[in-house]
Amino acid sequence: MHFDVIILGGGPGGAKAAQVLAKGGKKVALVSDNLGGECLNYGCIPTKTYLSATELFEKIKEFQGGLKISEAYLDWESMKQYKNKIVEKLKKKLEWSLTQSGATLINGHGEIGENGKSVTVGQETHTTDTLILATGSRARLLPNIEKSEKVVTNYEILDLPTVPQKLLVVGGGAIGVEFASIFAALGSSITIVEMGAHLLPLEDKEVGEELRRVFERKKITVLTETKASDEHFATNDIALIAVGRSTAHSDTLIKQLNLTTNEHGKITTTDFLQTNQQHIYVIGDLAGKALLAYTAEREGEIAAQHILGKTPKPINYGAVANTIFCSPEISSVGMSEEAAKAKFGENILVGKSPYSANSKALILGVRDGFAKIVANKNTRVILGIHIIGEKATELIAEASLAVANNLTIDEYNENLHSHPILGEVVKDACSQLI
Repeated sequence: MHFDVIILGGGPGGAKAAQVLAKGGKKVALVSDNLGGECLNYGCIPTKTYLSATELFEKIKEFQGGLKISEAYLDWESMKQYKNKIVEKLKKKLEWSLTQSGATLINGHGEIGENGKSVTVGQETHTTDTLILATGSRARLLPNIEKSEKVVTNYEILDLPTVPQKLLVVGGGAIGVEFASIFAALGSSITIVEMGAHLLPLEDKEVGEELRRVFERKKITVLTETKASDEHFATNDIALIAVGRSTAHSDTLIKQLNLTTNEHGKITTTDFLQTNQQHIYVIGDLAGKALLAYTAEREGEIAAQHILGKTPKPINYGAVANTIFCSPEISSVGMSEEAAKAKFGENILVGKSPYSANSKALILGVRDGFAKIVANKNTRVILGIHIIGEKATELIAEASLAVANNLTIDEYNENLHSHPILGEVVKDACSQLI
């Protein structure tokens, strides 16, 4: 069968592209052997489902406002069942919405033809005018380390038969600290081994230091500037390898399709995600611009609109918010203090406000964390906003608008906030600079 567009990969990017193209009148096929991709099946949804339970459990234990529950406990089997129920429900909803849009779903693994003009699934070969590659990324393993019953990635840890007594987390990035939060609440003794100088090496240093302080209060052992050793593996029941992601493409495929790559081996694309082969687009984790579900979705939309003959606004990756759902939550957008100093020297302003001074935080019984604003001293334009604390992943939406639109600290401060709300913690950080 011939299609106007064939999309390989059914994650957030591929699914969004299929919907936009089908609604735009194109004959579209979405080829996937795992509809929903990493986000729905192994990442965003399963982990946040677990975190909703563990965070609520910790709040019940720590809340001192009069709530008394003596028998609260976490049940791992029930958590897994609930996670599976949520994933299946969302997968059915996604399948329904794709079908309703007019896209054709082809279940299976797609093999790309030599020139990218055909895709074979099983015994059937389909031809196409345009190909969108959205095959995502996979968990990266350490050299000379293979998966086993004792060594797992973010896939296998979701369905462990039992909660490990001792869990080694290799890597202090987003995936590592999220699973550390989950299993610490479940009762595991956690050791995090991170080669960088602080937890979350890609975040503002003070944020990583604050998370370490909270984790250590929770009896989570944090070893920074440390390489995982044989002893670390031997003295723990399970080791989670959380050292990042690798894009799911092969050098053979790149050579076959004659795609150009940059110095880091990533496929080069235009602002509209089009490769040097004009009939081939690359989106999502495979594009390697930002390995996030929500950027993948927007990239899918941009690619689809471009195929439909439109000129969509490209993503400003410098203003894309990053969210980490550990406990406490973390979010950021724009430059860290370290990055701002590297670019502007001492010509920056830094404002901070602690959650312990926020009315709503005290009402909710939370005190950990802070909001931090980094601005240019001369122009007063906000360069970055960093939050660690309750609902940080929600609060960053307003902050990302400020960075994306180059607001000054004066303009941000003029925006009225309700009272009492957690959002005032960001406003108060800004007020420190007025």
